[in-house]
Amino acid sequence: MIRFGLIGCGRIADKHLASLAACEDAELVALCDIRPERMESAESKYRSLSKNPAKSLAQDPSLDDEGIRHYGDVGRLLSDARVDAVVISTHSALHADLALRALRAGKHVVLEKPMTLGTHDAEEIIKAAKLQDRVVQVCHQLRYRPLMRRVKQLVDQGALGRLHLGTVKIRLSRSPQYYAEASWRGTWEQDGGMLLNQGIHLIDLLQWFLGEATHVYGRMARTNMPKQTEDVAAGIIRFKNGAIGVVEANTIAQPGNFDNEIALFGDKGTICIGGIQMRDIRRWHVDGRAGSPGAGDDSPHSADGAAHRSARDMASAADDGKQSEPVAPQTADEAERDEHLLMYEAFVSAVKGNRGGLLVDALEGSKALGIIFGMYESVRREREVTLPIADFSTKTMAEVGGLVMTRFGHVLVTGGAGFVGSQLVKRLVPISDRVTVIDDLSTGSKKALPVADHLRLIEQSYVDESLLDRVLPDVDVVFHLACRNIVMSARNMDDDFHVNLFGGYLLLKKAREHGANLKRFVYTSTASVYGDSPILPTPESHYDTSLPYSASKLSMEHYCQVFHRMYGLPVTVLRLSNVYGPGQVSTNPYCGVVAKFFEALQRNMPFTIYGDGTQTRDFTFIDDALEAILLAAVHQDAPGKVFNVGTGIETSVNELADMIGQLAGRPDYPKVHVTKRPIDVVNRRCLDASLLRKKLGWQAAVRLPEGLKKTHRWLQEEGGAK
Repeated sequence: MIRFGLIGCGRIADKHLASLAACEDAELVALCDIRPERMESAESKYRSLSKNPAKSLAQDPSLDDEGIRHYGDVGRLLSDARVDAVVISTHSALHADLALRALRAGKHVVLEKPMTLGTHDAEEIIKAAKLQDRVVQVCHQLRYRPLMRRVKQLVDQGALGRLHLGTVKIRLSRSPQYYAEASWRGTWEQDGGMLLNQGIHLIDLLQWFLGEATHVYGRMARTNMPKQTEDVAAGIIRFKNGAIGVVEANTIAQPGNFDNEIALFGDKGTICIGGIQMRDIRRWHVDGRAGSPGAGDDSPHSADGAAHRSARDMASAADDGKQSEPVAPQTADEAERDEHLLMYEAFVSAVKGNRGGLLVDALEGSKALGIIFGMYESVRREREVTLPIADFSTKTMAEVGGLVMTRFGHVLVTGGAGFVGSQLVKRLVPISDRVTVIDDLSTGSKKALPVADHLRLIEQSYVDESLLDRVLPDVDVVFHLACRNIVMSARNMDDDFHVNLFGGYLLLKKAREHGANLKRFVYTSTASVYGDSPILPTPESHYDTSLPYSASKLSMEHYCQVFHRMYGLPVTVLRLSNVYGPGQVSTNPYCGVVAKFFEALQRNMPFTIYGDGTQTRDFTFIDDALEAILLAAVHQDAPGKVFNVGTGIETSVNELADMIGQLAGRPDYPKVHVTKRPIDVVNRRCLDASLLRKKLGWQAAVRLPEGLKKTHRWLQEEGGAK
């Protein structure tokens, strides 16, 4: 009897409890979870399912060798000498650490998918299993399904001939409520992506059938779900044997789960199996084998079209003698046997010394993982990648911009030739039917805009009633970025009022008048509305205006709320904090401190710092800011809301100067401190962006050191500071 401890008693644990209860040579002796009530529920389920009376009896927990012990600490469970093997069914981010701890404690391991969220952890598990001589079973249970094993046998025997193509389709549905149930779901750092969770089983089968993968190319996108990870993915895989694999996956099927499918195409045969439970045989044509029957459509050896065959149909036909296949016969009972239980029986047998039946050890479990990591890395690099990739973690996917997926009709961007505006336009051009930019070029530049037939630049102030009457009637999304900045506003308050407040009001008014097609109005405000806040990180509820710029921007925010509440205008306000990155040029005299420091570096001039440099800011990378803006334009929970866009991390101007100096290999780069300007009234800034994370699933992905590296690289490659 192999005695098991189960770590993690949530929803995914139910399958494991059922298999442990049904497996004759397995016994559950320990549970571990942070919630005692879940352990109580798990024990109750196990005892009710158990076919072995000894398992279902309410044993005395006080006895040393009997009863199911409950632990709130993993270390205590791993120290339990009764436990031979552990089942790890926690959320994904904990898999690797728990598996390694269990192996080092001398336990065998059943590990839920995904095995890990990074290549390094997968390699460590493989090494630890070998070093400790312990069995690891990764839960790719479809390999144990008799039908899939028959397909594998056919492939290995060459019954399909040379395989040229394998395809996988995952068409499922996951609702916003699914992600809201647990904060870790849909995050790159704790959950991994959709492919790792919903797609990995079929991708594992594909590589099991087709062999070693050598190259992969991937594309993916995210909809307006409140999460970080992808909802749609497509990939092309090249295999060592010359075959091509195609992966199509999504979790946005409506109104619910739609279909799964795997198909193999060889020069002697074709097999296609599908359905949500992967039990429908859609085509089963195996030719060119001695003794095999003809390929008549009425034969279960060649089934397709509307007459899909279930796994049981195939098995029953075999029992009735209606087909002759080059594989071992399969009974109806075998076809119906649960692959999860078969997996546990193979694992128990392996623990006892017979490892021949173990189909997915740590090494095998890492193969599908490697393909999916390759697809993610391909998205990061925007090109095909060679497998295996040396170092990857899903955490790095949080840095990838442009995953928000939508299609716009006609969009209007005011201030679209400025830094943030021009980078937004570059994102919008490929996903919009028409893009109109209105910019008076007071601080923007034509050169910052991409060239496209469906992009139109109107070189004038947007504060023009007749202009807005002409442009707005067929616009479906407005991105309002045009404004006089903090320096210009302090120099000319009349202009600040006219452009920032009156102009904004006029745009709202005209958007309402011509808003038959308007789906969203996104207004980019500023963290300057908080002044020198005593509350850090600062939430959206606090504001303190001490400059004309912050006064006009905050007043415009209030008008946005008025138009939303009185007229239902779908307005969203974003308070951006110190946005920087590629595209920000120092030729603009009003550019931010990051661009100014890089300009000084290129000119070999000292960094100019206003005041003592201890003042802090919350620096937000441009890609993160753009992701928030695009999410605000498509997310159903965005209208009527005001959101902070920031990292929640304070960095002093002195620290920023040191970072840039170190980046250039000059850690002692000279600084010059000058008198503060009248606009330099904020000593500390740090935004609380938890509301944006909770409601829209946004999170700052690029930390300042990485963002500065990206900016420096852009300046070197593009000459952006010139």
